[in-house]
Amino acid sequence: MALPQSTGSAAVVVQVTGTNWPKPLYTLLVTGLCRFRVDKLVQQEPFMVAEVTQLDTPSELGRYSAHV
Repeated sequence: MALPQSTGSAAVVVQVTGTNWPKPLYTLLVTGLCRFRVDKLVQQEPFMVAEVTQLDTPSELGRYSAHV
């Protein structure tokens, strides 16, 4: 399993759309909450769990732009 990046973005799922035909395909609309730094990887299986530190507050979010 690949190790996570050292910095990430916490987000909340706002909308999910999808189809199962002809193959499963889903689209998620998310809103970013804050950036975080991974301090320690606690668990890898069956899913990753990490201790993190929040890097910014919601009032600072307007300063960043998303690159996709």
